[in-house]
Amino acid sequence: MNNNNIAQRDALDIANGNALKRTGALLLDLIVMYLVMNFFWFAVHPIIDQVYDYSATVAANTIDLKKSFLVTLDAPLLPDFTNIDDVEITENKVPVEKMAEATYQFYTVFLNSEITDPSEKITDEWYIVNILGVGTETSIFERIIVDEPAGKKGLDSDSTETVKFDPFIVTGLKYKDDAKYNSPEAINAFNTKIYGQAVNLFNNRPLMDKINEVVMIENTILVVLSSSIVFLAIPLLLKHGQTLGKKAFKLGVSTTLGYHVGSLTLLVRYLSFLVIGLLSNLFIPIVFPFISLTVMVFNKNGKSLHDLIARTRVVDLTKTVIYANEEAYQEHLKNLSARPTADEYNEEVFGERFKEESGA
Repeated sequence: MNNNNIAQRDALDIANGNALKRTGALLLDLIVMYLVMNFFWFAVHPIIDQVYDYSATVAANTIDLKKSFLVTLDAPLLPDFTNIDDVEITENKVPVEKMAEATYQFYTVFLNSEITDPSEKITDEWYIVNILGVGTETSIFERIIVDEPAGKKGLDSDSTETVKFDPFIVTGLKYKDDAKYNSPEAINAFNTKIYGQAVNLFNNRPLMDKINEVVMIENTILVVLSSSIVFLAIPLLLKHGQTLGKKAFKLGVSTTLGYHVGSLTLLVRYLSFLVIGLLSNLFIPIVFPFISLTVMVFNKNGKSLHDLIARTRVVDLTKTVIYANEEAYQEHLKNLSARPTADEYNEEVFGERFKEESGA
């Protein structure tokens, strides 16, 4: 195929799908994919549960969460935990005015309950140094010096009327005298920080690691199954590589030059799309799709990353004619050149009419 034909083909018969239509089509396809994922979940989840003992792991983690002091319960736990199955978690955090004590109990009670070696138990001194950071610039506490004059460990009651905070203080400590450290706002900020560190520590425990691993495996399986239906099987069945979203918005897929896409090309396009999505979820969320979107916006033919890899493009079927191959397009050009021009057509019609009317 010569360069002139390529340029003419590109100019006359192809119109790229605009970003708005493509975004609408993608959103519709993602909705369909979500529905398909939920359908497959009923078949996949029981298998995952059986293989990885997922339900038992989640139940064990929920029990630990109730014991952790890091969540709000609808009733207090009994010392022997005999009512733990009856107590429900009402919120996956505690109010800011309870964060200081909750954090202290998480380290010195909950974590200690899992430590069998007495020498490794978390002591108040360890907590004061490693969690509260007493002796550092960022801590809001300082130690009470032995035999120092009696003073206030907390704040004036008048200063707590508008902002609630947790007044809990570990024995042997007091708030620093500087207002920078002992205001309700500063206390809440500090307590929120150490509480967040405690939550992160809980979420990095072996049970949570196993839950996260199983969820990742299950989600990957569901994404592969559902996306293969929405972005591969349906495009193979419909005309011009259309998904349901593309069909609704009258978009299609062609080769870079505007010809029909074959099954192998659609497979390469789908696998590229799938790998980009999985890499995004496993390593750097959002970054890969953002790069793909950026490439599409600034690319001459509106190609995403998977289009560049598969050498395809998304076209507007209301303004595009997709030919089966180069030969079909060349045949189309020959037919166009063989047609009479408007002047030739008028002269021919006039001659036929003259013969009919004159009887010649």
